[in-house]
Amino acid sequence: MANWDELPEELVIEIGERVGRYDDFESVAEVSSHWKSSLRSTSYCGRSPQVPWLMLPAVEDENIDKASTTSLRFYSLSKRMIHHQCTMPMKINDVRCYSSNGWLLMVSRYLSMSLYNPFSGRQIPLPDKTSLGDHDVFDDTNDDDDDCKDMFAQFVQKCALSSSPSSGIDDFSVMIIYGKFSRLAIWSVGDNAWTRVEAAGHMFKGAFLDITCFQGDFYAVDCECRVLAVACTRSKPGMGEITKTPIKANVVVDVSRFCPEFVIPYLVESGNKLLVVPRSFANEDSLKFSVLEVNVSNGEAQEVNDLGNMALFLGDNHSMSIEASTRNGCKANCIYLADDSVHCRLECFKEEKRFAIYNLSDSSVEHCYAGEMCSRFTSSLWIEPRH
Repeated sequence: MANWDELPEELVIEIGERVGRYDDFESVAEVSSHWKSSLRSTSYCGRSPQVPWLMLPAVEDENIDKASTTSLRFYSLSKRMIHHQCTMPMKINDVRCYSSNGWLLMVSRYLSMSLYNPFSGRQIPLPDKTSLGDHDVFDDTNDDDDDCKDMFAQFVQKCALSSSPSSGIDDFSVMIIYGKFSRLAIWSVGDNAWTRVEAAGHMFKGAFLDITCFQGDFYAVDCECRVLAVACTRSKPGMGEITKTPIKANVVVDVSRFCPEFVIPYLVESGNKLLVVPRSFANEDSLKFSVLEVNVSNGEAQEVNDLGNMALFLGDNHSMSIEASTRNGCKANCIYLADDSVHCRLECFKEEKRFAIYNLSDSSVEHCYAGEMCSRFTSSLWIEPRH
């Protein structure tokens, strides 16, 4: 009988790189301790887009203080099971998380920030709040416990990476929505501070609600349902200077005419197209989405009634899409929602509206996960498994 431990490390790595799904990559790593150690250093991105996993709340155990646990769990749609558990570098109640390109942006209770890959354990430090400007940051000198909790929970609302640092950290950028006014800021490798983003002229009317990177450029959508392009002029790595001049953002598409009076718009790239996906709150008892395709070159927009074979994943995470198939467990023409925003958590929205699969063809809604989802400490969000 063959001894699998005798396979050379380079051959084990090649086998791991040929695996199509991260679910199976982890199974391959369990063949032996030699295989696990060999594959731990591999930057696994898969041969096809990975089905997002749902990050679950802290482990429920009556013998464990949830405030002190560092364990996170992930639910795999493909396997229909809790498939992975990771150890965070800090206690659950000391961090809020947001995801993009397989990484978590972690914001600590003291508003320090870093990127963390829960699958490989790699961590990348980011500048703290200092360069963002005092007028945009919650007052952390207030001793009121409720104010501190609000500051911690709401300091960052979304993040988006230009690319995954899994294959190297020499060339990528991070954009965040932050602060009490929901403004934008960008950090790039080599910078020692965040650079603020401002809307050009007098066009800024409201807070930003979602961000994405589309065809190499950052875009944002505000509460007026206007899509803005961010003219990101990157500083050269190693300059080490705090950028005092804000980056400009300009409105490229206005889709407010398509939206009801009160919506939360999401931005997502799908099939090389940029989509705005407004979630309507006109009826509190029902979940309702619409989909708009926007053209950032000519400012035009049109309604989309069918996503074809695509599925969208929306929530506190960087919104994403994937081609659905029976093999990967995703349903075509559906929107997977993991809405664990502070507003929804405080208002105690019903879970069928917070963690749901919305079918665009008939507006039907079903659960995407049947387990417990409520937690005071950890977000529930979608994340792409990448090593």
